[in-house]
Amino acid sequence: MKYKKSKYNIICVDEDKILLFNTLAGSFVEFDMKFGDELAESLNELKESRKIFNYLINKGFIIPDSINEDEKVQSLEKEIRQNNNQLSLVIMTTEMCNFRCECCGQAFL
Repeated sequence: MKYKKSKYNIICVDEDKILLFNTLAGSFVEFDMKFGDELAESLNELKESRKIFNYLINKGFIIPDSINEDEKVQSLEKEIRQNNNQLSLVIMTTEMCNFRCECCGQAFL
């Protein structure tokens, strides 16, 4: 079976660690930098290290080539929209809002 990297992977390299997050699966893993070279190799070479390869498959970082992630996201979105068990909350603030959020960008009086 052929595999590919998920397009929903986010990779962050810290001083001594590699952090991987898959936004679709919600998976987060942390590797020591000593695995960095192996993780950077092609999938065929990574297959030689079965333990790491299988772990990344189970966490959704590597997926079968036949999986269409766009269809999976659309299906998930449709399921969420049809689910009546969730309560959604939208906060629409005015210019007089006093939350003082740093990311807001509103000028406060």
